[in-house]
Amino acid sequence: MNPNNKFTDNETNRNELSESEIKMLYKENVQRTAPDMERLWSRIERTIDENGQKEADTADSASRGMIETNRDSSRRMAKLTAWAAAAVLIVSVGALALNREKPAKDNTDNTAKTEQYTAGGNDSMAEGGAAEQLTETAPPIERTEYSALPLAHSGIKTADYKPSGDEYFAESRVLEKTSEFIDVRVQYAEEHTHYCTYTLKVIRAYLPDGEEEGTTLTLDSASPLLLAEGGEYLLPVYTDSKGLHLVFENAPQIEYTQDGRVVFHNGWYSLGEGSAECIYPENKYDEFFFDRMRIADAGNVKTLIERWRSL
Repeated sequence: MNPNNKFTDNETNRNELSESEIKMLYKENVQRTAPDMERLWSRIERTIDENGQKEADTADSASRGMIETNRDSSRRMAKLTAWAAAAVLIVSVGALALNREKPAKDNTDNTAKTEQYTAGGNDSMAEGGAAEQLTETAPPIERTEYSALPLAHSGIKTADYKPSGDEYFAESRVLEKTSEFIDVRVQYAEEHTHYCTYTLKVIRAYLPDGEEEGTTLTLDSASPLLLAEGGEYLLPVYTDSKGLHLVFENAPQIEYTQDGRVVFHNGWYSLGEGSAECIYPENKYDEFFFDRMRIADAGNVKTLIERWRSL
């Protein structure tokens, strides 16, 4: 061997390691550097167990809380239901007691009624006046035959009289001449050659500043359209030195029916609201107004009186 080639020889020996030696050295190196797998697996399993237990504990706690919450809610709901049932029972018993103690309410309190404005009011009812009857709200007034009306007399009577005063009717002019309106019932009608004398029971007198009741008057009139005994009328009148007179004799007077309506000619426009045609019997003394008659609710008389008082 050449002494000058020591290094070369050593390298040659190192490089000449057998394959088996190399594998052995690799295994030794792996064993030295590799982790302890058993410990690693033990740590992993322990971590898994701990986390699983925590999740189980958490789920169990949540479940127990939910159960407790549901139990509390059920208890509260049961209490509320019991309180509500008790309240309903108390209210029902109280209402029953009140209904037993309270008298039945008259259904007529809720029924619309129409007050008929004429002289008498309740007093006129006591006196037999038809003007202030309180009736159930009637259906709209329709075209009506005068002969079919509920009147307190047998029908129209005429006489061969020559009326005095104006020939043509105008409401404003009649109101200006009227000193009072009187709601009257005819007790007697005594016919004379040129006029008729009426004995009138005054149900109510409408004055410019008030009203009066209950007296008896005598009226002479030359109107050919007679006031019927037993009939009720609203008369515009005035007084002079000769006594009491009708303001307008050349037309039918305002007449009340027994069911709280008024019949009038269409010259009385203050009475016209809600009115309908009234078929009046034609006669030779009433050639102008017989086809101009109307029928309306007697409450319209209030409008007429108010207009007269406002002049």
